[in-house]
Amino acid sequence: MAARGSRLEALAYRLMDPLFQSAAMGALPQLHAATAPAAAAGGFYGPGGLANLKGHPVPCRIAPAALDPAAGERLWQVSTELCNAG
Repeated sequence: MAARGSRLEALAYRLMDPLFQSAAMGALPQLHAATAPAAAAGGFYGPGGLANLKGHPVPCRIAPAALDPAAGERLWQVSTELCNAG
């Protein structure tokens, strides 16, 4: 990530850099879920490091809101409407 010229912004990026990971590492949880023989159907995978911010994929806790059937149905409806709108 490049700073936009502000010294404060550049400092913030430098201080927070240890929390970030590359795009390639960020894609690993999705690739793991889609291709790993050990990946559980319906599982959720994310970075395995400190606070699940960085690292190789590991099984992670699914947020309770993600398990709400009514919210899932609403998301599906809105998604299909938006996809058909274009």
